[in-house]
Amino acid sequence: MYPALGYVKLTNDCGRCIWVKVVVKAGPDSPCYPMRAGGVIHDYSVLGWYDHTVTC
Repeated sequence: MYPALGYVKLTNDCGRCIWVKVVVKAGPDSPCYPMRAGGVIHDYSVLGWYDHTVTC
């Protein structure tokens, strides 16, 4: 299996600003991104497989 190009949609349902990072299998993790309350990041692309999202 080879890493695949994909997209991740992140949504902040918290009532405050948070910083998030996408953890990717077989590829580089994302940097930390600030997300405002109710915010959405639609176009974060990943090279590999999405594993999980963490706060940072």
